[in-house]
Amino acid sequence: MKKYYLLPLLASSLLFASCGSKISSNTSTNTNTNNSTDITTTSISATEDSVNYDEISVSYIDTSEVTDVTEVDYGTFSITTSDGTYTSKDGVYTITSAGTYTLAGTLEDGQVVVEVGEDDEVTLELNDVCISCDSDSPIKAGELDKLKIKSLKDTTNVIRDTRDSRGETYDETLGNGAIYSKADTNIVGKGTLKVLGCYYNGIHCTKDLKVKNSTVNVYSYNNALKGNDSITITSGTLNLISTAGNGIVTEDTDISSKGNQRGTVEISGGAITIYSYKDGIQGAYDVNIYNGVDEDDGTQTIPVIDIYTNKYSDYSGSNTSTLLAKAAPGGGNQGGNQPGGNQGGNQPGGNQGGNTQPGGNTQPGQSSGGESADVSAKGIKAENEIAISGGKISIEAYDDAIHANYGTTFDSNTSGLGNITISGGSLTLYASDDGIHADNTVTITGGTVTVTEAYEGIEGNTINIAGGTNKVYATDDGLNAAKKGPEKNPTINISGGTLDVSVANGDTDGIDSNYAYYQTGGLVVTRGSGGNTSTGLDVGDEGMNSTSIAQVNGGTFICFGSPETTPTAGTGVSKKTTSGTYAAGTYVVSNSNQSLTVVNLFSLSGLYVWSDSGTWTATKS
Repeated sequence: MKKYYLLPLLASSLLFASCGSKISSNTSTNTNTNNSTDITTTSISATEDSVNYDEISVSYIDTSEVTDVTEVDYGTFSITTSDGTYTSKDGVYTITSAGTYTLAGTLEDGQVVVEVGEDDEVTLELNDVCISCDSDSPIKAGELDKLKIKSLKDTTNVIRDTRDSRGETYDETLGNGAIYSKADTNIVGKGTLKVLGCYYNGIHCTKDLKVKNSTVNVYSYNNALKGNDSITITSGTLNLISTAGNGIVTEDTDISSKGNQRGTVEISGGAITIYSYKDGIQGAYDVNIYNGVDEDDGTQTIPVIDIYTNKYSDYSGSNTSTLLAKAAPGGGNQGGNQPGGNQGGNQPGGNQGGNTQPGGNTQPGQSSGGESADVSAKGIKAENEIAISGGKISIEAYDDAIHANYGTTFDSNTSGLGNITISGGSLTLYASDDGIHADNTVTITGGTVTVTEAYEGIEGNTINIAGGTNKVYATDDGLNAAKKGPEKNPTINISGGTLDVSVANGDTDGIDSNYAYYQTGGLVVTRGSGGNTSTGLDVGDEGMNSTSIAQVNGGTFICFGSPETTPTAGTGVSKKTTSGTYAAGTYVVSNSNQSLTVVNLFSLSGLYVWSDSGTWTATKS
């Protein structure tokens, strides 16, 4: 059962109703002043390098505790500045010089436009402001050096793009998001920013987009958060809904004038919840998730990320009218994947049969088969590489949970490597297709990886496990090494960590490598389902016409039930077989100095052990 949740997002009845009355049309120039509010970084933090991810939580916030913007008297719209200039005409406020501008009050059917020099910097301070527009982006910035959008402390700010959803043909002079910027853009502040993007994207920056500190709620038709060149999130609380697109996405893949590779998503802090029709996080190049350091107080920041895609998002498939209906008073669906929901599936000790979860109706003894949407609906996807070294990540994807492509051609004249590396953090993955899929190589050296249910648990051309605590349940193969992008001999290498693999009944294997299985360390516990076509280890593929290899040269390999492929034992490794029936249930496998608690879903005959560390037993608990 999922323990960590955020505000159930913008679709509640509280967030996007009309801001208030219109302002009168006028023409003026103003240089008013207003004092700004200083901000400090807020973060989920830990002071030690060694993190207990089970102790990290983000409290669920009931929507009744959120201010109803329909009851806030925003007052007359105003812009104040001590160092800038702007003009206004017919509800369009145009900022014409660098400076800091404070926006407050209600601007309905209006717009704030930033038109300054390419070397200028502009800060928009949002001080309880509501801006709505049904003809263009409510906030629209041209090409400048940097745009900062700062929600002042203890304020709630609403940006509503109420245009009809964009079609195949559209006016390219219009902004593509409720907030649309052609400059490097920073979203900061200790207040709340709520964005409704009926037309296309929620927040769209054609350059580098950064988020720090703010609470940012986005409810969009297409992408919730798009930064063409890059997206960097260091802290804050982000609640992102996309009804027809991606949650977080980058686009460009060339090299910048400063020599930086474009197209990367970097997340080093913050609490992020994503509901998306397509991919939750999509990196045009890389996706990097890691524990950062708060630049203000030096504490460690730990990202907490929850992703639901396609059928497992409560908000998929909505059009403009549905968005507006959900955003209106009394509208919206707050159910679905909230605390108290049933995770479902066939997990040891878990509830079986969660109707809304991938494979949730599959009982032990059945194989659901891999399912995915007719669009890419992966939890985290990159066209090059994914690196995860920290964070607490939970994904429910109607596709692969984590996926890296191989061979994509980039504008930087390179091609995608198709690798996934996990060296830390805590991952809980629930997928209708693969839990972790790399077209090239999956490498796990640390952290905790739990695939609660997937068709193939971990799949790649090469799978390397050198550390970490890894637990996999799959309705087909737990680990599957097969020829993918680079067309190398499929190989599984185990040199450290723990691995516990279970599978459903059917033509299923705990560990399946189409060429080789090598083990030099670590503790592996695997099994099939007890049927004639299910086994704990299957190495080789009749269609490859090549010699298959299975070797245990170190560590411990334990198989409940006879493996289809019998590994050879290297020097110092002994093999022991214990006859008898091991009924379904919980067991402690142990030797004199190590133990692991595992669960058998089926009754299996015999215990087969290869080990370089003494005698191992399996005791039912």
